[in-house]
Amino acid sequence: MKRYFIHERVTEWGEKRRPVILCLHGLGSTGLSFIEIAEELKDDSYSVYIFPID
Repeated sequence: MKRYFIHERVTEWGEKRRPVILCLHGLGSTGLSFIEIAEELKDDSYSVYIFPID
């Protein structure tokens, strides 16, 4: 993404051997809005959250 001058942060929860859930953040808030969802899903899935940074 850096080729297009988009900088991102990636956060992961859960074990990589579990089914993957990919969440892309595009709202005006921060990636912290995913914490509640990530905590609920971490025992059953491997979640990857991607959100842009300035």
